[in-house]
Amino acid sequence: MINIVAPIMQRHWKWPAVTNFFLGGSASGLFLHLFWKNVIFKNPSLGRTTLFINMIPAIMTLVGFFVLTLEAGRPSRSVYLVLHLKKSWMSREALFGFFFICLTICYALTDFATLAYGAFLAAILFMFSQSFILARARAVTSWNSNFVPLLFLTSGILSGYGLWMILHICPQGLIGNPWVTWGIIMVLINMATWYGYLWLLQNRKQHQCQKELSVRLLLMVLLDGVIPLLTLMGIYFSGMAAETAKFWFTCLGFFCGIALCLGGWLKLHYLVSKVGLMRPVTTEMSVYPPQILSKEQQQ
Repeated sequence: MINIVAPIMQRHWKWPAVTNFFLGGSASGLFLHLFWKNVIFKNPSLGRTTLFINMIPAIMTLVGFFVLTLEAGRPSRSVYLVLHLKKSWMSREALFGFFFICLTICYALTDFATLAYGAFLAAILFMFSQSFILARARAVTSWNSNFVPLLFLTSGILSGYGLWMILHICPQGLIGNPWVTWGIIMVLINMATWYGYLWLLQNRKQHQCQKELSVRLLLMVLLDGVIPLLTLMGIYFSGMAAETAKFWFTCLGFFCGIALCLGGWLKLHYLVSKVGLMRPVTTEMSVYPPQILSKEQQQ
């Protein structure tokens, strides 16, 4: 006789995995913004980039990997990650993360543009490898979607943009600047992506997951949508003629960055911990009562 076990939420990945995903994506997003500022645009009006700021993405990625070991069963076996590059996205995440850390540190120390291009590529591959850990998890049906890599990409870039605002806020360089326009566009794309994911859950009739996200949607929209959008639009359309206005918009930009980072962490927390619905499992059960079975058969 076949018994069908109802789908349940996964309980194996908790806050350490969420923190690793957030720190890795945010670090990659932050480096992408530093890359465009320092290598492509070379815009000094956005503030001077120090050695410490260039090192932050590598430090965040290292901390994320360290936190992940708190959840691993046997961290000493992490060396086996390199043996499964052909079939494991976790192995690829570790590889691309290693390259990203090394190239970022070397670029921060030497300021060679060639190293920056390599770190830029490693950051993109690192973000996608993290996203495909979830998207290719066959046991969790709510993650098996092409929306998941897009969610990771937009969340990572937006959280990195929030970190960039916290570390690099310089109002006189932001007024009417393409960076503000870029932030507004990314906020809108990120909101559209999450609404698209909700639509997908509804279309798949995964109402339990949709309910979990819908209950928390207002908080996500405020942190990752309304607050940053209004702040960025205010900075963009303000002429800031008064000298005193610079201080207030600096404060607004700082809190906008905090809202983006907090919203990015919460979204990944909800995605991993609240929407990880595992597929139904079928088990075979004997039609005979256990009293007439031998001990070997019962086992």
